[in-house]
Amino acid sequence: MKLKIFTIVLSVLVLSLTIVSCVSLPLENVSRDESKASPQSEAAQSEAGKASSVEQTESSGEEPTEEESSAPEPVSQSHAEESSQPPVEESSVPPQEESSEAPAEVSKTEEPSTEIDPPDNSKEETSRPKDNTGNEVLIPDVEGIPYKSYKGLTKSSIKASEYDEYYNDSMFIGLSILVHFQNYVNSMRSKYPAFLGNSIIFARSNFSAYNNFRYKPSDEDSVHPTYKGEKMTCEDAVKASGVKTVYLSIMALNELGIYSSNCVERTYETTIRLINAIKEKSPSVNIVILSNTYMVYDFNNYKNLNNANISALNNKVLDYCNANGMDFIDVSTMLMDGNVLSDDLCRDAHEGSGCHLNNDGFAIWTAVLRNYAFLKQKGLYKNPTSMPTYTKNK
Repeated sequence: MKLKIFTIVLSVLVLSLTIVSCVSLPLENVSRDESKASPQSEAAQSEAGKASSVEQTESSGEEPTEEESSAPEPVSQSHAEESSQPPVEESSVPPQEESSEAPAEVSKTEEPSTEIDPPDNSKEETSRPKDNTGNEVLIPDVEGIPYKSYKGLTKSSIKASEYDEYYNDSMFIGLSILVHFQNYVNSMRSKYPAFLGNSIIFARSNFSAYNNFRYKPSDEDSVHPTYKGEKMTCEDAVKASGVKTVYLSIMALNELGIYSSNCVERTYETTIRLINAIKEKSPSVNIVILSNTYMVYDFNNYKNLNNANISALNNKVLDYCNANGMDFIDVSTMLMDGNVLSDDLCRDAHEGSGCHLNNDGFAIWTAVLRNYAFLKQKGLYKNPTSMPTYTKNK
């Protein structure tokens, strides 16, 4: 009996040990599996922690460090546009509904356009052949003409001339190029008081035929030039001054770029409107047109403001002058180096606006104006039949 009981107890113990052994094996295996998976879990927790850290820095406005984020940060569109904008000097305020392409001139004192359509330099060559033949054109072979060539003229080579008195009782009207011309004239008058006679220069940066009509001189945003300390429209300044002749510069550099379409035609229309407004208030005044000068190579690539459109406008205004008995003086072609304004005659050829003449450019202007005076006095002046056709950079 005792043996029987002992056998039963022993059987129960063996059975219990077997059951315990079977249960502990899977638990041990699970524990081992968990320990094998723990590096991945720690990595996941680490990444989650980093993500949480990035979220916190973004919400606080701080930039994540290089260790915290290996992904490159995208360049913002506004920064990309800003870096491609050319440095510009002065600008008309464009019409609200018009194109945002920048005029050539941007004021340092007035707020420029909010957006600028930059030139496309991506496919342009940085070098181009030189061609200085423009310096030799448009000078008739007439005995006694003051200048037989415009090539090599500098400010220091310009002296007093009997032909300057032809410009007594006259007014030059224009934009910033004429402002620089005024500085040149004033400098020359310090040596030669009768330089270009007693001519008046009525000019201001940002100005254009369009802006002559867009604003009243009393408006806060007015960019009208001043005559005797008072802002005036061109037509009022001409009447107030009593001048006999007006030399009106085509001011396309502040207009072509502001129009979204038909920029040549619309700039032409405001130019003719300005001519008519001056004639209406001063019927006896003689109006002479000065051609619009061009852009240097580095800036001859805007959608609208480029040498192709400037030359097209010059030709349209020349046709108007030829049809209406008005003189048109080409002050542009002799400044060209091939298809573009010569860098050597531009004060901001590589930064700024790429269109403003330096003193050597104005020395050539002086020669052109004196040749014009000579030919007029001889009764020999004739308008060009056409202006050269130039193109935008390819």
